Amino acid sequence: MRPHPLLIGISLLLGFLGLRSIYTLDDGSVMALHYGVWGDWGAHFTFISSYLHREWGWWLHDSPLAVGQPFRYPSLSHALTAAFAQVGITLGADPVSALLQSTRVLSATLLAGFPLLYDRVVRDFVPDRAARTLGFFIFAFSGSFGLDILNLPGAQNQFASHWPAQGNEYANPIIAGLLPQRAMLFGLIQALVAVLLRNKNLAVSAILLGLLPFMHVHTWIVVSAILGMLVILNPDDARNRILQLKFVLPFAFASVVGLLFVFRGPALSEWNRLSPGWLINSKDILSSTFRNFTFLPFVVLIGVWKSKGLLRCLGVTSALLLGLCLIVNLQPFQWDNIKVIWLAVGLSCLAASETLLGWLKSPKLSVKIRTIAILGYITLPAIVDHYRIHAGVQAVRFFEPLELASARAWIKTPHDGAARLCGTKRHNHWLPNLTGQPVVRGYEGWLWTWGIDYKNLPDPMIKDPKHCHYWIDDTSKSDSETIQSNTLLAPVDLTAASS
Repeated sequence: MRPHPLLIGISLLLGFLGLRSIYTLDDGSVMALHYGVWGDWGAHFTFISSYLHREWGWWLHDSPLAVGQPFRYPSLSHALTAAFAQVGITLGADPVSALLQSTRVLSATLLAGFPLLYDRVVRDFVPDRAARTLGFFIFAFSGSFGLDILNLPGAQNQFASHWPAQGNEYANPIIAGLLPQRAMLFGLIQALVAVLLRNKNLAVSAILLGLLPFMHVHTWIVVSAILGMLVILNPDDARNRILQLKFVLPFAFASVVGLLFVFRGPALSEWNRLSPGWLINSKDILSSTFRNFTFLPFVVLIGVWKSKGLLRCLGVTSALLLGLCLIVNLQPFQWDNIKVIWLAVGLSCLAASETLLGWLKSPKLSVKIRTIAILGYITLPAIVDHYRIHAGVQAVRFFEPLELASARAWIKTPHDGAARLCGTKRHNHWLPNLTGQPVVRGYEGWLWTWGIDYKNLPDPMIKDPKHCHYWIDDTSKSDSETIQSNTLLAPVDLTAASS
């Protein structure tokens, strides 16, 4: 059965969104489609370029953001992108262009394929094509309701579906999730492929699911929760299949190896702590819940209540995951919980779609109108945001032409493989982003988010030859300012520093 035309349209839209994630202006500047891409892809470029330009095995002992710290980020997506970029370099592309274009093209390909792969996997459990399509539509265009705040001062660079300062913490899972957060995109694709293979080779399916910590830990958490609930609730005798040794042993072994690798080293700072009320305001629970999730919890509850088997199991799993993420901070930055919340919402959207589809089929015109209004309330803010970012409202400059030229020149010039940068306060400095050059102390926001206590690392503003060989003078620059590359980088004067 072919996918629904609406799903094909969404696939094309997401593919185009991926191709536009970064783009080049006539003057050679590289632009990011919105601030989320600008903020996250600096880290992705840094990790990918490290795989491209550093010695093999560096990831066993060094973080690209802090030399000497273990690299605990799930970076399989970056290794795969680097391999793709290496093909381009072999074919004659310069390393910087290969890095940028491979990242963009792979994201676009996976984004375009995601709706179609989802449809193929879910088809085995939900035969109704309209229900599958509506479920994905709700997931892809869900978000907080913030159309009423777009006229407020400063709204131009904000999302209608996500403005935390106004209490809108939940965000659209495509714009704020799968587009900027590439590890999550790769992890979802890996999980769907594993489920698709379950009937052909259960052991291979188990290994792919177990290896998710190398790709995206949050996806592994959700998959493990689903497997646990399938065993407990046992819809369609799922327990018998999951508890087979050829599934349990490969999944458990791969999971343990992945988790031990990702969480090796010193204890993580500020992880897994109680923080109730960060998303839902405890003083105004109903209004806060409605502002973040609109009518979605209401239609999901009805759908789960009416559903049976797998859909009910997914709905219960979704509720438990959502409850966990509203109470416990899995990482120091509270908003990182949203990755699990997105997946929980995705699990529940099939139950919501069956509810809404049933109402749309009602012979009463008033019920149809109310259902369309509910759908609009759930999805319209994110639809508006998709239009605004395609129109370039939130585009932001990523790299200047001079910065790209400096990176190309640096890569061509022989350097000591152990040469290190003192560090930078900026998340998108061309040198660590595009050349993979090791940094003694990188962008503090990333270090804190991934549990590294950066306060004990060498100060990046001090030219200390004991720690680094190159120094970046960005003490007076902010992330949003244009920075001229040729004024930033200078070798540390080892003689003067030691005298």
